Amino acid sequence: MVSNLLRRKLSWTVWSDPGNDTVLSKFSTLLLFLKTNWTLFVAVFTPFILILVPASWEGHNGKEPYAAYIILLMSIYWMTECIPLPVTALLPILFFPLFAIAPTEKITSAYLQDSIFFLFGGCIIALSFEYSNLHTRIALKVIMVVGAKISQLMLGLMITTMFLSMWMNNTSTTAMMVPIVGAIMDELRTKMLDSSNTDAKAGGGNGSELEKPEKKTKNSKIDKKIRDLKIMFLLATAYSSNIGGTGVITGSGTNVIVLDLVRKDADEPLASEACRQKLQISFLDWMMFNTAPMLVNTLMCWIYLQVHFLGLPKFLQFWKTESKEEKDEADRMSKALEKSVKKAMKQQYDALGPIRFNEIGVLVLFIFMVILWIFKDPQFIPGWDALPIFDRTPTGKSFIKECTPTLLVCVLMFIIPGKAEYYRNFRTGGLGEGMKDPLLSFDFILKKFPWGIFILLGGGSAMALGAKESGLNKSIEEFLENNETLQSLSASMILLTVLFMIAALTSVSSSKFYMQKSYPYMYYVHHVLFFHYITDTATAAIVVPVLLGMAYVKNIHPLYLVYPASTVCSYAFVLPVSTPPNAIVYSSTDLKLGEMMRPGFLVNVFSIGILFISTHTVGWWIFDFGGYKGECSDMAHFEATPVVH
Repeated sequence: MVSNLLRRKLSWTVWSDPGNDTVLSKFSTLLLFLKTNWTLFVAVFTPFILILVPASWEGHNGKEPYAAYIILLMSIYWMTECIPLPVTALLPILFFPLFAIAPTEKITSAYLQDSIFFLFGGCIIALSFEYSNLHTRIALKVIMVVGAKISQLMLGLMITTMFLSMWMNNTSTTAMMVPIVGAIMDELRTKMLDSSNTDAKAGGGNGSELEKPEKKTKNSKIDKKIRDLKIMFLLATAYSSNIGGTGVITGSGTNVIVLDLVRKDADEPLASEACRQKLQISFLDWMMFNTAPMLVNTLMCWIYLQVHFLGLPKFLQFWKTESKEEKDEADRMSKALEKSVKKAMKQQYDALGPIRFNEIGVLVLFIFMVILWIFKDPQFIPGWDALPIFDRTPTGKSFIKECTPTLLVCVLMFIIPGKAEYYRNFRTGGLGEGMKDPLLSFDFILKKFPWGIFILLGGGSAMALGAKESGLNKSIEEFLENNETLQSLSASMILLTVLFMIAALTSVSSSKFYMQKSYPYMYYVHHVLFFHYITDTATAAIVVPVLLGMAYVKNIHPLYLVYPASTVCSYAFVLPVSTPPNAIVYSSTDLKLGEMMRPGFLVNVFSIGILFISTHTVGWWIFDFGGYKGECSDMAHFEATPVVH
């Protein structure tokens, strides 16, 4: 493709001098060689080019330039994917000990932290929904209950997708909802075509040659309307899936990285007890902060997509008049379509059969786990981890983190028999036999589990650890403290700027996969899934420590910047490569890039605006951002604990 483009650009030279064919041929060969081997050049030469970073770093005595070198190298490798993404995430284990930034055992421990196991358990619980097919039952039931009008259908679809994405991998949720959207659209198209043919017959049509063009025109209008509706529903699915992932800590790998980084700062020796209280992040805190913007953004997307694709509601179009016949015809058509869709959804739901024992078991364990999460440390009452049977550390902290109850439920999933017949036959050894057929199969986990993502999360955490141990964070803090532009900005302006910058960064991902629909569907989604996690993880690992340092320097409540910054990483609606849900819906239909970018850009803007407003209302109320009195100001100049080699 590149050589063809150059051949066209240089064609005038070829025409004027046929002897230039040899030069052009050699140049095209060189370009082809570079095109097929560019990953090799990036992988080999980037480390040598980046040596300029520590070589030109002035006024340093420590390891900051070497940490910056490693972080830049990892970022370039991640952006270009010249080597596999999880392999890049292992580079801290190689380089940080070599540059004497941190010992191997400290770096490797970053890959197996409690926050990562927290997400690990959440992924297993999400896969149990998929294994039992409980997620499909929930989705169809909610859609049936909400209603079968176009607006009601889309609202039901978005609520279901949002809720499931809070607890499940948003890729799995979107992949499940897309066929449901397809079934709804097929049913709508069939009914609209049948209704059109019926009206033609009722009008005295006899199928003559003169009527065929008119029928073809009607059918093409119906096809265009169905296409618009399908795009609207698919975008609604992608947007609500992205938004739903912000609702709870386990909804996104970025959330887990933020949780880990904030807790590490809270454990610093210079952090006072008052500062530790300000840096508290619990499951309930996260859910309370993000539920309001999650619900409002989902509702706003629902309204906006209808206006964008269907226009203003009729009751707002006061300048238009509609005859009684037209109104009656529209009502008749709407009722016919509603009845048809209800029937199609009921058929799909009935095909699932009665609810099975393993679905009930998964649902009960899931509810049990959520209760354990919420009431571990709910703040307004003592949590269950404060019971006398559980010991505490000398400083009064609990030994138990969120990953403990999560992994308890996961273990139970692999132990509890998955069919009722095993319990009925317990006298004859049914329970022992049933343990071989539990609620969740480990073979299913081996096939479906995204193992590479956890290496990526560990790499992001190790990157942040290296920046801290080397003193790079401190250098950044000093730069921020002395920056005149930053000093002139208010906290709210800093937050708004940070939100838009992160949204832009996470929206534009790897150019390697930039919208080539020729890729096989699953290959395309697989790569976007991995790069989405990498982009978010790298962004969080690099930006969050800077935001914490900025908060300490500017005397701002640390969570005032961190909470919204983590949430906005999921607000990527513009490009298909921005998130896996975007990639799935883009690949599932003839959606054009502009048709995703135009609504996606506005959704991005108003989602950030709603998050900003929510931070200054709900966040102010929950976390008392306005009542911060500099409890963490001593953290502005903390130095990393000396490393013993």
